[in-house]
Amino acid sequence: MDRHRWGRVAAALVGVALVAGCGTTGETGKKAEAVKLSRAQLESAVLDAETVADFEFSAMSRKEIRGWRDRFEARPTACLPLADVRSMRMRPEPGAVAATTGVAPETAGGANPVVTVVLGTYGTGGAEAAFKRLRAAVRACGDGFIATVDTSPVPQRYAAVVERDAPKGGGAAISYELSSSLWGIPRTQTVTVIRSGSTLVYFGTIPEAEGDASGIPDAVVTAQLAKLTKVRQRAAD
Repeated sequence: MDRHRWGRVAAALVGVALVAGCGTTGETGKKAEAVKLSRAQLESAVLDAETVADFEFSAMSRKEIRGWRDRFEARPTACLPLADVRSMRMRPEPGAVAATTGVAPETAGGANPVVTVVLGTYGTGGAEAAFKRLRAAVRACGDGFIATVDTSPVPQRYAAVVERDAPKGGGAAISYELSSSLWGIPRTQTVTVIRSGSTLVYFGTIPEAEGDASGIPDAVVTAQLAKLTKVRQRAAD
């Protein structure tokens, strides 16, 4: 993610905050930021049956989310938040989780780019604490780590974690790349995590090609945060 690109995202996110009545509207904005969404409200906030930047989004069902939220162990243990964040098993864990997947048209190389978005809502201070743990892990685990999931004995080795420029204006944010390999083929995954009030929002790519470090489209980040902000504002009214 280059700085010019994230600058455009930042401008869009500031606009989202102003339209939704957050960030610059005193007590109304503070009330909306502090809202802990219910599971149903969170589910209504994810991109679903929508097409954004050529990605067709479809929300995961509660059953799909339960089956997908694996538990991890990591070595070094300080790197555990990097494994936990995708399934929102962060410590502390959120009170509710919703997720959606966006699939783009097949590329010239025969791959279908995929973006996963996961939202987790917390009580007072929980989102901030979880975000701080993730940020510390990104900065402590540059040399990589090993993650083991409870459903498989085969460890996943990540060779490096590289912090990248993160979007500004939508809340505390961090972006990074995870380097790994699958059947000996190098893979690079791009991740952005944003704390928007009492909600953590995870954006992650699923690499389809060797060395693929495809970024997360600006429009996807902006559209998801805009929808979340509107739901949170309605909940605060």
